[in-house]
Amino acid sequence: MKYSFKEVLDSYPKTHIESLWTKYLVRPLSFPIAYLLVNIGCSAWMASVLSIFVAIASCTLICIPNYVCHWVGISMIVLWQLLDCVDGTIARTTKKTSSLGEFIDAQSGYTIMAFIYFAVGMVAIDFYRMGWSIFLLLLAPSHQLVIFWRD
Repeated sequence: MKYSFKEVLDSYPKTHIESLWTKYLVRPLSFPIAYLLVNIGCSAWMASVLSIFVAIASCTLICIPNYVCHWVGISMIVLWQLLDCVDGTIARTTKKTSSLGEFIDAQSGYTIMAFIYFAVGMVAIDFYRMGWSIFLLLLAPSHQLVIFWRD
């Protein structure tokens, strides 16, 4: 079955609370991706499994002591966030939800949370060795802004 872009947009609950980053950047970017994936036959479960692989790959790349790898890994975290939004949008659009799908979606979040702090720690060690300690001072507040700034 083909879904219209309006159906994808209308599937999103209007009273959903999320961070400003997600609300104004990630979520709007996720709708076209969800539209594309749902219309090529991708299920929410498939998007969730893909997001787990993206989470692992992004954290692995961040750990590699190479700036290109750091930036690609950071970019892939944004891709993970997009996929995290996409899987729910696909499930709501197709009205196909399951406890297995919710479990896999949760595992995606647990995967990124389990490995991102280790990856950031590895980058912090690299920055400290290079005398770039100022970046260490910027990491903690930036993370707190994502957690606590809600609309």
